[in-house]
Amino acid sequence: TGNELSGNIATSERPVGDGFALTQAVGNTLRSNVTIGGGVGYRLDSGARLNDLRSNEARNPRWVGVWIQTSGSDDNSLRDNTVIGGEFGYFLADVTGTDLRRNRAEGATLVGFYVEAGSASDNTFLDNTASDTGGVGFEDWTSGLGTAGTANTYNNNVCDGSTPGSNPAGLC
Repeated sequence: TGNELSGNIATSERPVGDGFALTQAVGNTLRSNVTIGGGVGYRLDSGARLNDLRSNEARNPRWVGVWIQTSGSDDNSLRDNTVIGGEFGYFLADVTGTDLRRNRAEGATLVGFYVEAGSASDNTFLDNTASDTGGVGFEDWTSGLGTAGTANTYNNNVCDGSTPGSNPAGLC
């Protein structure tokens, strides 16, 4: 709790493993770190909450650049991060109250920003950019009273380059 990790580089030539993982971690800051390769760049799970990820970069992860999952991994802040490559740029599952602002997903082969169906709700996506993805820029499978019938809020996000838009429409 209350730790700051900044200016580090994590590399892996293996297609598995995490660059940085916060498990049951509360109130920590990851700032200006870089991951290269591996399976997942940054993973927050098993009750990781109230953490701040700022100005980090994930380059060419095998699967996901930033993965936040598992009930209780809530109320995190992601700002000014960049994911280059991977299947998914950002992946949220069973997460509430997380704030994503000014993040970029570039060249994801499937989806730039993905929210899995289930209990992911009350998350905010503001001023994010998905560019040159193989699929849609933003995809949200939740349902509720949020943007475009999802359980989350989307404002001023951009689908750029060859990115075809969002599912449902209206997220970018």
